[in-house]
Amino acid sequence: MNGGAAWHPQAEPFDRRRLRMDSRHTIYLEQFGRRDGVPAVFLHGGPGSGCQRAHARAFDPGVFRAVLFDQRGAGLSEPRLSLVDNDTPSLVADIERIREALGIERWLVVGGSWGSTLAVAYAERCPERALGLVLRAVFLGTAEEVDWAFRGAAQTFRPELWRRFVELLPEAERADPIASWGRRLESRNPAVHVPAAHALCGMALHPQRFFHGAGTAAARRRAAGRHTGDTRPGPLRSPVPAARGGAPGGGLGR
Repeated sequence: MNGGAAWHPQAEPFDRRRLRMDSRHTIYLEQFGRRDGVPAVFLHGGPGSGCQRAHARAFDPGVFRAVLFDQRGAGLSEPRLSLVDNDTPSLVADIERIREALGIERWLVVGGSWGSTLAVAYAERCPERALGLVLRAVFLGTAEEVDWAFRGAAQTFRPELWRRFVELLPEAERADPIASWGRRLESRNPAVHVPAAHALCGMALHPQRFFHGAGTAAARRRAAGRHTGDTRPGPLRSPVPAARGGAPGGGLGR
């Protein structure tokens, strides 16, 4: 969308709004560029990372009408971090509701990583509404891709970091570390899911810094909460900064 050149200068959105999707979820969106430009919707990754204003810089403001929105539970959309009624069919339906609310007949669908998964799902459901797809870091959510993204790549390219990541867990949970971390993320207890989220973000975003700060035996014990029950795991001292006002990765309105 910018011909491989430097990104376009940062610009202010010409429209900010919240749209009610259902009885629970409200989506926050911003529009950039020309009101009469080629419509394009940007689908962020994650799931749950939220959009950033910088994403709008991929679109030539003299050509496009770029629509950026925070998906359910992400960024400035509400309820924040909610997983209730937050699934692929619901997100696809949200994209259609946004298109209809903005009076757009057809638009370019742009996405990367999880955003590419959602873009393909939307195009399959509403092919007549897609001018075309622009995809990067294509991820289709197959079992093989999930395994590679969360285990295989780290084991292959950084086995020492993967080993230390697994060792954050109690020994009884190491046979299937991804499932173990998933159970911790799904815990309703913040003392359990917050350290797990910090560990996963640290491993994904800043592995060297993360393990430099969490590499001691004491820190590993705090991260894994090595004691009985599901109620009192100690906090992980992660150097990864908390996202500003949204789900991990931030959101619009910054």
